[in-house]
Amino acid sequence: MNIQAEKPLLEDHLLNNDYGSGLNAAVYGLNGDKKPEIVVANKNGVFHFGNILKWVSGL
Repeated sequence: MNIQAEKPLLEDHLLNNDYGSGLNAAVYGLNGDKKPEIVVANKNGVFHFGNILKWVSGL
């Protein structure tokens, strides 16, 4: 049996283009909904980008 997986679809999503240098980013589940969220820290502060998307099964 020869099973070939399709290539994953990756899309760019601009979160913010005003961070400058010294950027530290991490992905965590912060609020307990089991979805990853992005946390960014730099000289301007700490920023949290929540994940408001719904999980879709069968993809």
